[in-house]
Formats: sequence, C-alpha cells, structure tokens
Amino acid sequence: MGEEIIRESYIVSIKPLTPIHVWSGIDHVYGVDLVDYNNKICFIDLDKIIGDMTTGIVDILRKEGDPLVKWNRVIRKYGERILGECIEYGNMSKISIGSKVKAINSHIIPGSTLKGYIRTALLYYKLSALNPNILNKVLSQISTSLTNPKNVSIGIEAYAFRKPRPIKAKGFIDLLQLVEVSDPLEKNVLLKLMKFLVMEPVSNRLQKVAENNVIAFFDGIVKHRLTIRNPPVVQLDRIHNKVSEHDDILAKFGEIKDVDLIDALGSFGCFIVRSELDRLSEIVKRIDELKDYYHRLTQWRRSYCEGVGKCVIGRIGFMTGHQAKTILPLIKSVDQQLYNQIIGYLSKLFNHVWDSRTLKLTLINNSLLGTGWCEICLERLSMK
Repeated sequence: MGEEIIRESYIVSIKPLTPIHVWSGIDHVYGVDLVDYNNKICFIDLDKIIGDMTTGIVDILRKEGDPLVKWNRVIRKYGERILGECIEYGNMSKISIGSKVKAINSHIIPGSTLKGYIRTALLYYKLSALNPNILNKVLSQISTSLTNPKNVSIGIEAYAFRKPRPIKAKGFIDLLQLVEVSDPLEKNVLLKLMKFLVMEPVSNRLQKVAENNVIAFFDGIVKHRLTIRNPPVVQLDRIHNKVSEHDDILAKFGEIKDVDLIDALGSFGCFIVRSELDRLSEIVKRIDELKDYYHRLTQWRRSYCEGVGKCVIGRIGFMTGHQAKTILPLIKSVDQQLYNQIIGYLSKLFNHVWDSRTLKLTLINNSLLGTGWCEICLERLSMK
C-alpha cells in the first residue's frame, strides 16, 4: 500500500493478564487424541501415523484396558514421533478419560477476533459520547426490530458505521472497511490446560453452573499489524448521474479521521472493568472467594484507567460474558426497560437465561479471577 492510501499503522501487542481462550471450533478427547506424557498433556498427531505403524497401533489400542495405558505402550514402541504439541497442566493436575478439551485457535488470537473487539469498542465510544436524548433515540431503534434477530443491530450499525450504497448498487458501505487487522505477525506464547468455570453467586457461596477444559493462552505476547486506510478520494464532479448517496457515503468514510483508536479501546476497556466492579461490589461483601478478583480489578482500574498511555485493558475470547462482547452494559445504564426487553428476547431466542448473574472465572494460584483479561498496547508506526 502506498503512503497516500494508509492513514495510520500500528503494531498491536496483546499480553494476557488472566488466561485467554479463543476456540478453534475443535474439541479434543482425553484418551483418544490427548494423552499424558512426561507430566504434560500431549496431542496425538494422526498425520504422523503411517505405513506399518498403523497396524501395530491399532492392534495395541483394540485390546481391553485403560486407554492411557495403551497409548503409553504405543509411545514406548514408536517413540515421541507420533506426538504433536505438549501442553503444561495449569490449574488442574489430572483429567478424566473421555473428557473434552477445547482446542485454541492456531493463531491464538486471530485478526478477526481483534477486529470484532475493536468494532464493539468503537461502537461504545461513539454512542457513549452522544447527548442522552440522541442516544435514547438511537437505542430506541432496537426495540422495533426484536422480532427478527437479523435486524436487531441495523439501526445502531447504521448510525455508527454504515450508509446505503446508491439504490442501483444495493447493500451498504461500512466505516470499518478502512480498518485492516492482520493475523499475528509474531507469537511468543505459553499455553496451559486450564479449567474455566461458570459460577453463580448464591447467598454467601459460589455455585458451579458449568465448566470447560480449554487450552489457554497463559503467558507471553502476540503482535498484530493494524492499518487504517484513508477514505477514497473521489472527485464528485466526475461522477456521471451523481446522486446524494455519494455525498453520504464519502461523509461516512470521512468519519475515520475522527477515530482515536487508543482512546476508544481505553474507554471501552475501562467501562468493562467498572461494570465488573459494579457487579461484584455487593457480592464480594458476602463471598470471600471473590475478594482477590475484586482487588485485582481495582488495581487494573488504577493502572489503566487513571492516566493516558499506549497500553489499555481489554477482555477477549471465550467465556468472557456478553458484557465484554456487546454494548448491553451501556444500554442498561441508560434504559433499564430496553435492557430487560433485550435480555428477555435473547433468553427466549437461545433457550437459556441470558443475564449477568453468572461470573466466568478460572483458578490461578488459589485465587478465582475472571477469564480473558489482557493488556493491549499500540505502537504507532512511522509513515515515512
């Protein structure tokens, strides 16, 4: 891309504050394609099982007995060459035969995941800056579209990011067409097998609602390149049969000049932190197990939300709750009735209670902490 096309370019570095999991869509099964070896949990690489090995391995596995004992016989016979990556145990020392383990995405945090998070952050940033009366008017468009899930976000998306193309062209242009996020250019990561928990506060205790075994991004760093392109330069007097939509489209694209990416990400991240602190403020008075998490959030708020820097806090990935993936907390803060309407609709649509009663947690050094918290740092690249 030439300099006249690129407006800004950044290296975006993401470091976990608590374990992060972005699911690949694949579940592994312990005792089938996951085994213990040298105090780690290792993948069986089926692509390495070739030729005469196949018959020998099948003969061992078809015999009666413990699957892990049989796989250990296979490994002793054929060596480590049949093993893929091996992962350290995290907050669990053993796992039951037949248990599923969610595989992490091969990119750890794909560019599409980061761009989706940025989109939500920008949406929050634009809406939270509105005059309350205008914000209520924009949000009111949600309630009129709840009968069709495909239309729920149309009004808000149209306000923040979209404009219709000229009638004959059909479809929409989108402001974030100008934002490109690569898959990681650099990865230096420590993965661990972690148990993620869904816990509901009940009286003075936590009740487990669900759990997932996941391969999690526990420590290290991933780096992406983020590029913001300049709006297309079009000489309107050269457009044949110019229509008003052309002006609207260029005006919408021109809004990219008003985007302060670091400020937007920082504002959204701190809003998520404050929302989580608000949820915990009363609960922590009666449940001691959550005090460490509450104190950690308070520390993060001081570190990331009481000054300006190139690093911000965020929450990304699987089991981070709709508070980190949507603008529902903002809607709740300005229109409780609309929030209740949306929650009721989503609960009916997905056939489970869609609310903020549960907490998504994992155990680290004997402390229960929220999953998916991360530090996001942006280093602006020179355009020379």
